[in-house]
Amino acid sequence: MIGGILAASFEPPSTNDFVYGCWGPSIKIAGFDFCLNFIVFLVLLTTVIVLALFFFALRKPTTVPGKFQLMVELGVQFVRENIAVPMLGHDADTFMPLLTAFFFFILFSNIFVDGRWIPQGNLWQKLLSALRLSFTFSFEPHYSFIGASKAALESLARALAQELGSRRIRVNIVSAGVVDTDALKHFPNREELLAESLRRTPLQEPLTPAHVADAVYLLCQPEAALITGHTLVVDGGYCISG
Repeated sequence: MIGGILAASFEPPSTNDFVYGCWGPSIKIAGFDFCLNFIVFLVLLTTVIVLALFFFALRKPTTVPGKFQLMVELGVQFVRENIAVPMLGHDADTFMPLLTAFFFFILFSNIFVDGRWIPQGNLWQKLLSALRLSFTFSFEPHYSFIGASKAALESLARALAQELGSRRIRVNIVSAGVVDTDALKHFPNREELLAESLRRTPLQEPLTPAHVADAVYLLCQPEAALITGHTLVVDGGYCISG
């Protein structure tokens, strides 16, 4: 009887949960409806801000940069040295415009959407929050693109936890450390990663898929009923070891 009541009251999520209403009339182009809504507004706003940032910072570059130019140049240098060069090597400069645009676009998008603007927060809190979302814990060689995608997934989980909480749907993520799986065999520094992970792990025990599965199991228990929007790190303490 209890199972029947729960089944009757549960409404599974669907794509409709991610459809925002239009602000004004829509326009049909090639059979598709286009309109201005909340998501489109944020995309346009972020695009304008990124374009304005580079225009005003670099329209009259000087040998000794001012504070605004220096800030943007440091951001571009960060993208080159920590994302482009480690992943692409000699071809890094070819893709720098694309990677830089992605980096700043994602950065400012996180500022707008994370934590619903962080109530009572100031601009610096939002900026630090966005940086935290974009780059979790630390950087690893040959890992920049994968790390960025995982950070985006963590941000999405927080947003889904807010959107689906009223339906008693919990959304959590388990973030595992270095696990010796088939995927790791594609890393050129696989052996180095495994050795360094074990050296830096306070518990001094290699992480296995079973450890990760156990963490997922814990989050599915009734005792975790009020845990949502959380990223559970399972790494034996690796990420806190500097």
